[in-house]
Amino acid sequence: MSSANTYRMTIWTGVWYDELNQRAKSVESNFRTALEGDVHTNREELRDIGIQFFQEMMTEHFDRSVTLEEINIRFEREEPAPASSPEMEVQSREYSYRGKQMYARQLPTQVLRLNGKEDSDEEDEEDEEDDEQENRDAEEK
Repeated sequence: MSSANTYRMTIWTGVWYDELNQRAKSVESNFRTALEGDVHTNREELRDIGIQFFQEMMTEHFDRSVTLEEINIRFEREEPAPASSPEMEVQSREYSYRGKQMYARQLPTQVLRLNGKEDSDEEDEEDEEDDEQENRDAEEK
């Protein structure tokens, strides 16, 4: 059995100009999780998950699509972890620039399940509605 490692990955964009707010902006997301297995394989999988999440977040929060060429990715050195985790924590920040001033705004922390589904209150509500519908269907039969 292989030991678990903590993985830390940062994904960010270069600076772009936001016409609406008349400011230069950039966005950065920091990902953290613990996984067992081969470091190179885990990095590839985390990179794919991170890119997909980052592109969706940019579209949802900033109405801006980013290409792979606009995305920068960096991994920190892995450290031993007590156990692997089925979740990945994501902390994102928006940076805006006005002249020489830089302003940072923390976006809500999100938790991603490593099977590709994101934890959210909306999904929990949908699951409850599905369960209620299944119960009604079973009662009718």
